[in-house]
Amino acid sequence: MRQRVIQNGKSGIQPLPQTERIDRFKRLIQSEPALSCPFLGLKNDPETLTNYASEENHCHCKSRPRFVQLDHQQMYCLFEYTQCPIYLKHMAAEMRAAEIQERNHNGHASNRSLGVIGTITSMLGIK
Repeated sequence: MRQRVIQNGKSGIQPLPQTERIDRFKRLIQSEPALSCPFLGLKNDPETLTNYASEENHCHCKSRPRFVQLDHQQMYCLFEYTQCPIYLKHMAAEMRAAEIQERNHNGHASNRSLGVIGTITSMLGIK
């Protein structure tokens, strides 16, 4: 999913300054993960977001966009989304679904993937 960012709180896409373009290009070449959460976006446009904590940003990890508290956006969504409890819970659910699909397809589950799922779900307190 490709995200567009509304810069400086202005409507529309603003061109990045030359130094930011170069830094962004270097990050793309080095395959660094996105800084902001792939599920964060505007309520009616999941591929566009503001580059700051805003009431306009919503979480799209479920079927319906949900408002995200500003402090949560600042702490997780915009910079450390891989530590976000919502993101981790969603990814654990996807892993469980993939494991079930694999088990149904192969007739059994691999012990290694069950260990990963068990670790993640126990960290999150999911039963």
